[in-house]
Amino acid sequence: QTKEKSAITGSTRKLYKQKGTGRARKGSVKSGILRGGGNTFGPQSRKYGFPMNKKEKKRAQQSALAIKRANNQLLVLEDFSLEKPSTKQYIRLLNNLAIAQQKNLWILPNVNKNLVLAARNVPKNNITTVAQMNSYDLLNATKIICVESTLPLIAQKFA
Repeated sequence: QTKEKSAITGSTRKLYKQKGTGRARKGSVKSGILRGGGNTFGPQSRKYGFPMNKKEKKRAQQSALAIKRANNQLLVLEDFSLEKPSTKQYIRLLNNLAIAQQKNLWILPNVNKNLVLAARNVPKNNITTVAQMNSYDLLNATKIICVESTLPLIAQKFA
């Protein structure tokens, strides 16, 4: 954003008297017509976000999950864990599920450190918990992968 007259550092004293000099009227050194002065009507930054009610957010997440379920884009796996944070093992898992080249969102009951470390270097993969789940991530993902233990937590969240 540009600095306007009020944001410029400097004195507000009048440069010289208003009448009798034969020169143009000048008020402050911060004036937009003077060198080093403020920019008149320059671009200003602003926030483009808008507030949303909790119930609206909840309904948006519910409908996003319903859309994914209706389009067969929701996968439920039995509970598993990686022994160590191995990206090769994670990619092998994605290839076995035939979802390696898609945008995937993993929804877990709590943070699985090994899975997060294994997946963080793989593009188009996002891991979240039920508590951190949001509508944008749900709609942006091509496939949503849940483990069985997340289903009761999701049901409890939307109850």
